[in-house]
Parts: sequence; structure tokens; C-alpha cells
Amino acid sequence: MEGLELSVPELAYLLTLVRASGLPGVTDPRLFPETPTTQKNTYSKGRELLEANGWITEVADHKGEYDVNSWLFGMVATLADPEVVVVTFREDKKGRRQVVLHYLGGEQIVELFAASKTSYRMAIVLGIEMLQRRLAQMLEVSDAAHRGLFTLEE
Repeated sequence: MEGLELSVPELAYLLTLVRASGLPGVTDPRLFPETPTTQKNTYSKGRELLEANGWITEVADHKGEYDVNSWLFGMVATLADPEVVVVTFREDKKGRRQVVLHYLGGEQIVELFAASKTSYRMAIVLGIEMLQRRLAQMLEVSDAAHRGLFTLEE
């Protein structure tokens, strides 16, 4: 499963590029700043970090034109306009609750969760079978634990 970690300003900047008005399952107001000053600060910091990390690059021989990595742009577009969102809640061993979201759009499945208070982790899930395995892993469900169990009506 290929993935990356983005800071809040980076993700906020990318969401504004795809004109997202919200992110299903996520209530972080930092991703959609409301005041012009906050927007300017958040988006400039996000753009700066994306350029520094190589996700946004200047187009050769076209001064002033920039290209956003297509793989990253596609993931963010899926987040912004999914067909289905699967929300999974799990608790770690310390009792902390984590929300993991899977956004399905067309052929693409994108996993998103808060990696820390200042960043989000995104990853591509390669198909429904991998999504099923990923959900089973997160929920600590194994096929062996349920093998041979069935119910018949009288």
C-alpha cells in the first residue's frame, strides 16, 4: 500500500485546488480556513511545503507554470468527491480511538487518517480485496477465527 504523510496546510492547499467544500468524515476546521488571513497563511504554508517536498514542481520551459504530482492530485480528488466512504473506528492498546476513512471513487480507493495532531496519512488501496484485508487487519478479524461457523434454520 503506497502512501504519504501530509501536514495540515499541505492537505488544506490541495483540497482548495480541487475546490473541495468539505471532506466527508473529517471535521478538522484547519483544512477549510474561513477568514481571508487564515486562508492566506494556511495555503501559502501548504504550497511552500508541497514545493519543498517535490509534490509541486515548475514546468520546464514555462516560467510561472507549476505541475502538481498527478498521483497525489488524483488521491485528493477522490477524497473531495467520493462515491462511497467507509468509516472504521478502532482503539489502540492505550484506549485511544482512531478513525480510519476509505474513500472509493471510480477505480480508486484512498485511505486517510490523522497520523498526528499536525498531519494526515494518505494511501492508495489497490482494489476491493486489499480493502477487505485492510479492514480485517484493523478490526483484528481473521478468517481462521470464524472457519466452520454456520447457522441452519430448523
